[in-house]
Amino acid sequence: MGIIGMLNTWNAWIANHQALVVAVGIPILTALVTVIIAYFTNKANLRAQTRNRELQKQTRLFDSREKKISELREAFTKLEAISFFMSFDMSQGVSSSEIGKISCEQMNQFVRAFTEIVPKIQLLLPQADPDYTALSEAMWRDLKKQASGVTEPNDATLEPFVTVAGRVLSRLEEQSNAGLEKSNV
Repeated sequence: MGIIGMLNTWNAWIANHQALVVAVGIPILTALVTVIIAYFTNKANLRAQTRNRELQKQTRLFDSREKKISELREAFTKLEAISFFMSFDMSQGVSSSEIGKISCEQMNQFVRAFTEIVPKIQLLLPQADPDYTALSEAMWRDLKKQASGVTEPNDATLEPFVTVAGRVLSRLEEQSNAGLEKSNV
């Protein structure tokens, strides 16, 4: 009898019980198709949600890095301004009325401002950064030169700090952008 015989038997049974097949078979078939479609739709939605969460995570990480870079840039700018004003005051004798000197009160203000901003920079910059030590040394070197009364042209005093700070910012921005580009691939 084989497969053809079995198909003929099924066909005969369906023909004899057509009302039953329509009444029961169609709802079962509809339910089965609905379950299959719902399964694949849910699976696609879950994948889309996972991608969306990953993109949100990458965006938050990028925003956090950009905020940190912005804070670091602002701190570098403040430190440059403090060092510049110290150097200018010393070279022109603005606060002490004597060239080559800064009044004690003005020096205390400079040192206070300097010692508030340097730790902030050190906390914002990871210690694993290759320029961490060079930047720290350049920052403190500027303060020591100014405090000891060494007068140099303003640009010469800031040069090591500006060079290292520029390298640090450039590298951090490249790393931040590389992370964003990698997440968009």
